[in-house]
Amino acid sequence: MRQLYSTLILILFIFPTFAIAQEGVILNGIIYDAQTNTPVPFAHIIVDEQRNVITSDAVGAYNFTGQLNQLVTIQSIGYSSKTLRLEQNHQIYLEPQTTQLQEVVITAQEQEISRLNRPSKEITIAELQELPQFMGEVDIIKHVQMQSGVSQVSEGSSSFFVRGGSSDQNLILLDGVPVYEVSHLFGIISVFNPDILASSDLYNGGIPAQFGSRLSSVLDAKTTRPDLERFTMKGGIGVLASRLNVSTPIVKEKLAISMSARRSYIDLFQKKLGPPEAQKNFIHFSDLYGQILYQPTDKDKIHFSAYYGQDQFTSQENFAFSWGNQLMQISWEHYFNSGIFLRSGINHSRFGFQMDNPSDPQLAFLWENEVSKTQLFTELNWEFSKSSLQVGLQANYSHYKPGEVSPISTFSQFLEFNLPQYHNTEYSPYIQQQFQWNNVQLAMGVRASIFQHIGPWEDPKSNQSTAIKDLVPVHNYYHLSPRVNLHYQPANELDLFFTYQKMYQPVHQITNGTIPLPFNTWIPSFKDLAPQTATQITIGATQKISQGYELKVESFFKLMRNVSEFSDNAQTIGNPELIYDVRQGNGYGRGIEASLSKTSGKLKGQINYTYSRSSRTIEGVNQGKQYRTSFDRPHILNLWMSYKFNPQWSVGATFQYASGRPTTLPSGKYKFRGYSLNFFPQRNNYTMPDFHRLDLSATYRPKSNDKHRFKSSFSLSIYNTYNRKNLFTIFASQDRSGQPVFKQIYLFPVMPTLTYNFEF
Repeated sequence: MRQLYSTLILILFIFPTFAIAQEGVILNGIIYDAQTNTPVPFAHIIVDEQRNVITSDAVGAYNFTGQLNQLVTIQSIGYSSKTLRLEQNHQIYLEPQTTQLQEVVITAQEQEISRLNRPSKEITIAELQELPQFMGEVDIIKHVQMQSGVSQVSEGSSSFFVRGGSSDQNLILLDGVPVYEVSHLFGIISVFNPDILASSDLYNGGIPAQFGSRLSSVLDAKTTRPDLERFTMKGGIGVLASRLNVSTPIVKEKLAISMSARRSYIDLFQKKLGPPEAQKNFIHFSDLYGQILYQPTDKDKIHFSAYYGQDQFTSQENFAFSWGNQLMQISWEHYFNSGIFLRSGINHSRFGFQMDNPSDPQLAFLWENEVSKTQLFTELNWEFSKSSLQVGLQANYSHYKPGEVSPISTFSQFLEFNLPQYHNTEYSPYIQQQFQWNNVQLAMGVRASIFQHIGPWEDPKSNQSTAIKDLVPVHNYYHLSPRVNLHYQPANELDLFFTYQKMYQPVHQITNGTIPLPFNTWIPSFKDLAPQTATQITIGATQKISQGYELKVESFFKLMRNVSEFSDNAQTIGNPELIYDVRQGNGYGRGIEASLSKTSGKLKGQINYTYSRSSRTIEGVNQGKQYRTSFDRPHILNLWMSYKFNPQWSVGATFQYASGRPTTLPSGKYKFRGYSLNFFPQRNNYTMPDFHRLDLSATYRPKSNDKHRFKSSFSLSIYNTYNRKNLFTIFASQDRSGQPVFKQIYLFPVMPTLTYNFEF
């Protein structure tokens, strides 16, 4: 412990804070979106007299030395330019563009320290609304799955896999609150209601020190804040679900609230219009999201948010699943005159799953599991003219209930058993400093983790009573995660970069199959299950090309240790000692990614290609031999584009191709004590056919949108345009004569959908 603290103190001296003294005064403030009240990151502040360009940071803050009433022009992609005279502690509001503008070319010398904090991909809702929508739903996760370095196991799934890592190695946040399960309807769509989102940032390399507890990536989804100035309402009616979002000021410029609701209605149609055998099989989801924003002064904001989401599935035999997330957060933001931005608060996240079968008295049971996390956080950002400093602390308590099975009938054949419950605390201080010297930018940071498995606890393998009381430490893990992000610009339009990161993950998702489902189980590290670690190195280059084109190429190598997998022939159902069938070993990811983007003009789009490999070597799995993971898809090509003919009409298209994914199938059968059992020669021994699909869309906006505050649009989407049969899963079975066969399941044929969206 003393060694860890000594290292942290040493780091504080290694990364000294400095500022270059200049004549004039410090001009600072934050740039906001005028409609969503969310910060605008990486906006350009053009100082007219010097033609210098300052760039706001990831939270929209800027800080530079100038003169009072300095004349500047503010520009950012997707916003109308604004010219004004700056004062100290000036809050600036930019209006989103409503018409097609010419591309703005900046030729001034940029002071782009914020380049170091830029995500691998920033995704806006406006960008997604121009693209094909599955069953009328704009889904941020579906777009994430199309980015370079990202793969998925199948369509109809909300899970994604980044640079050779598993799906549980992605940190998914909603305004900084972790989300444990992102799927609605078994993964058909995600929990992210598009009406509440402003933008989302995806990091798969160069991850800032403020993020931790996962190995592979960070998806940071940011919501639209309540409007302090005016009443707004928007929503949509689709084939799958309808949604409504309302925001209104209570005290103008001081206090505002918003509420967003969404519900599917497949179950309602089934009950009224479905055949008799289907009227007892139904599934539906609903979610609610509410916010309160209070701004007591120009320098302070207090924000409260709460989310509740629930899915329910019931079969004809009353076999039922239900699962859902509950999130809550309150935060305080304060901006100091000296360019210091402080954010502190507390949040809570819970995911629970329940399965029961009450209809058959002999098989009546209830299975429940749950994970919850409560976190305190504080973060200080300090901006200087050519450097910045970020310091923070996160402290959390988590409770894991992996599984409780109980009979719900006196005649039930099920016996009651409970998997061990786990409690842990984690303390994570971090620091990151950014520097700039002419055409070189450098960010260096470190994140520490003090992870404690705490009581109550009783070792299920111990023959003696070793009960440990509440909050008493059982086992400790310590870890340091250094981060380096280096950029060099030998020319104005060329950026060469190198990143190094060491990540740490003290939680594990125990899965029962290659298709992640909502009833996968989370457990933390303890004495017999070590935390996962990963070291990743990335090198690459970004070249800006004329007319808004940008080419990005990068390569990566990732080494993971203590990755988890079930042992060969593990009993995963009804096993009270399930955790001891988990084995740990090494994982490997390597690849090359290329992305060509066009971000301005009538035609916008992106082409992403990834060549990557993912494998594991774990003692006790696949006889200790190296094997491909179920998400090892060497070639992935994704394309999306949108074209705006005029203010009324636009079209969009997406195309996806991926090599077939590996799966495990038996190669024969053998007899054991009179039973016929499948023989599996090795893990993931069969490769499914390649996946490809084309989706098209057209969007119409009435001319009346330009004259009235009420705006509407109609979107027609065609999913799987050429009706490709993409294999969802394959498994061994028997035909009617008892002969062994492989059965194949396909999900979605060609599906046209029409969606109506409105905004007021």
